[in-house]
Amino acid sequence: EMRPARRFDRPLSVIALEPTSETLKLSVDRLIEEVRREMIQRYVEVRLADALHREVQDFDLIATYEGRFILMLPETGSDDAKELALQIAARIEEELGLRLRIGAAAFPEDELTLTGLVDRAESEMTEPDRLDRESRAAGDPVVLSVS
Repeated sequence: EMRPARRFDRPLSVIALEPTSETLKLSVDRLIEEVRREMIQRYVEVRLADALHREVQDFDLIATYEGRFILMLPETGSDDAKELALQIAARIEEELGLRLRIGAAAFPEDELTLTGLVDRAESEMTEPDRLDRESRAAGDPVVLSVS
C-alpha cells in the first residue's frame, strides 16, 4: 500500500492499537467464562441427545433445529407421541435434572407438511405438567410411566 500511495500521491494512514493490561485481564476473564459456559452448554446438549437416543426406537429420527431437539416418529399417532413426550420429559428431569418444554404435532390431523408439523409442535411447547393436565381434562388417555 505504501508504493501506490507514493506513486499516486495518495494519503495513507496507520493506526496502532493495544489493549491496556488491566482491560486485557478483564477481557480474558470474561472470555474464559464465556468458553466455560459454552462448553457446559455443549456438554448438556450431548447428554440430552444421548438420553433421547435411549428413549426412542432405532428408526425414529433425532435432529436439532434452531436450538431445539426435534424427534420424528414414524408410525406414531398423536396420543402416543404425547405420551412419549411426557415419558421423555420425566426421564430427562430424573436423569439430568433438566426440565423440558414439550410440544407434539401429528400428520395428518394437525398439519400436512414437515415444516408445518415442526412449527405446530414448537407453538404447542409447554411444560409437561401442563400438557398432562390438559390431556387429562380433554379425556385423552395419557399415562405417565417411566420404566
